[in-house]
Amino acid sequence: MIGRYVLTLFVCGVAVSACNGPASLSPSGAIPAGSQASARINGAATPSPIPYTFQTVDNPGSKVNAVTGINQQSEIVGTIGSASPSSPIESYSASPPYASFTPVVYANAQGTIAMGVSSSPSHPIIAGYVIKPTSLRGTWAGVLNNGLWTVFKDRKEGVGNNSITELLGFNDSQYAAGFFVNAYGLEIPVIVNVQVEKFNVLKPPGAISAEGTGINDLNHIAGWESTSAGVVGFFFKAGVYYSVAYPSATTTEALSLNKQDQVVGYYQGSNGIKHGFILNGPTGQQVWQTIDEPSGVNGTVVNGINANGDICGYYIDGSGIQHGFVAVPSP
Repeated sequence: MIGRYVLTLFVCGVAVSACNGPASLSPSGAIPAGSQASARINGAATPSPIPYTFQTVDNPGSKVNAVTGINQQSEIVGTIGSASPSSPIESYSASPPYASFTPVVYANAQGTIAMGVSSSPSHPIIAGYVIKPTSLRGTWAGVLNNGLWTVFKDRKEGVGNNSITELLGFNDSQYAAGFFVNAYGLEIPVIVNVQVEKFNVLKPPGAISAEGTGINDLNHIAGWESTSAGVVGFFFKAGVYYSVAYPSATTTEALSLNKQDQVVGYYQGSNGIKHGFILNGPTGQQVWQTIDEPSGVNGTVVNGINANGDICGYYIDGSGIQHGFVAVPSP
């Protein structure tokens, strides 16, 4: 699971079900279809693409960078490191103009991955996951609030290599989107009330495994699912799952969204190069725009978007070096 995005709830009216362990799974371990509605929508390229001004955001001293989350004040979180024992994954927070970086590190853990940051003016809350925190095994959901860490996990996750719970998106009401790995080794998408550590399973129709990756302040959710036909994104609102699949792409992963329901992520074509995207109108006539950082000749991934339309992510240059970026809509 590590590296998909960073290195090469309780909701009224929302159809979710409480995590209640392997008894809720089919014999094969796949996510049960449930009774959720689904919708598939035709899409087209936008006739008026949004122009962006890009800024590379690299933490000095690291050759592997990614910006993983951005809040309404354009404060960001990101990651550095190669995930090797000599260079574990670490995270940081930064504010515009991104000239200094504050470490976000769970002491003595194998890795700390910050994925989302709230917009609290007093002290932004950071959410993500921690790999092997002190005296604990596996990967744990992690929240850093006012200098204090809380780590927790879904009680129904698997054991050993399947002992994994991750938070990948976070909103200002302290709800998160993420996943845990079950006893069969499959990712089960969840929405999490972080304040009470309550998990509820999402059930995108047709999913073999899936992850919740983004959640906005309306508790609408973005994510991706592995199906018998391949990997596609999904958008979840008011009990309905909408397919998010870039036209003619072999893979599409939705990774974040803002309160206007603009969805971002990446898609891959037959050559395997990743291209970022922004999707407008996920529940109607979907309008797509490809986003490629100008120097990202070997790929671009968009990890986050805020209500102002500012985006963040990473790109890989012609030398194979991975850089973080923030981009803002041009006047």
